[in-house]
Amino acid sequence: MQRERKSKKLWAVMLTLVMGLTMMLSSVTAFASTTDAADSLVSSVYVDVDTPASYSFNTVTPEEGSGYPEDTKYYFDAILPTTSNLDSVDVEVELNSAGTITFNGETKSGDSGIFTGVDLNQGKTLTVTVGNVTREYRVCAVITGNVNVKFAVRTDQAEAYGTANNDASIKLAAQNIRVPQNDATGYLEFSMPAGSTVMDALEFVTQDTDNAFGAYYAAINPIGAANNYISRMEVTKDSILYPLGEFTCGSMSGWMYWANGELPMVGAGNYVLNDNAIIDWKYIVDYSTVWG
Repeated sequence: MQRERKSKKLWAVMLTLVMGLTMMLSSVTAFASTTDAADSLVSSVYVDVDTPASYSFNTVTPEEGSGYPEDTKYYFDAILPTTSNLDSVDVEVELNSAGTITFNGETKSGDSGIFTGVDLNQGKTLTVTVGNVTREYRVCAVITGNVNVKFAVRTDQAEAYGTANNDASIKLAAQNIRVPQNDATGYLEFSMPAGSTVMDALEFVTQDTDNAFGAYYAAINPIGAANNYISRMEVTKDSILYPLGEFTCGSMSGWMYWANGELPMVGAGNYVLNDNAIIDWKYIVDYSTVWG
């Protein structure tokens, strides 16, 4: 039986995240998102059930021909107060009609279910089936304050391409856009405000001249961040511009990002960072290889 939630509805701020991609129909990270805050299967997800929180819901579909599998992804994100503990929270899922709800290794039937003692330090998959329709949702929560982030920009494929094709410009671009500097496997580590996104982290490292990382990183210019799509990154050395972008290394090349070892089907400006997030931006020479 669905419980009355009037008091919580006053606390829960349901925000629709509308992605701003307008020009990348053939690119690797082109998405379209709905403008509806409601979902036909799930009416609400509450994290740390009896605690006031801010919520967002995002529905994202890759554009046809984008290079991504053409299936829609669904995301619930919550920002919780400092009194919450992500090691063990209760999560309540309410459906629009009766079905089955699978989350945190448990399956419940009906129009709602409460899952207790959930570790949400990392996002978890919620699976809902109503009738013959099954959907998966990513549920993520962060605590008000700061989240810790490990961050890298990987350019080894571009450097290898430049070497193989005797293209010094591509090699120099790869060597000077790599993050951390002169380190192909390490990470920069820093903290950001809760609710920050993968794109915020990229801009923090490359555009914030007041951060602790210095001029090397501030010289890297990510093009397209305002449109939620990185078409290229570039750096100027000795008055010469060295770009590394889509098609620089062939017709299937461009930028992609991974979060916590997974390739999200959502623009970087819409992927909210969990605490201890691991972010890898990668320049891919042939992104058809990503899909196997």
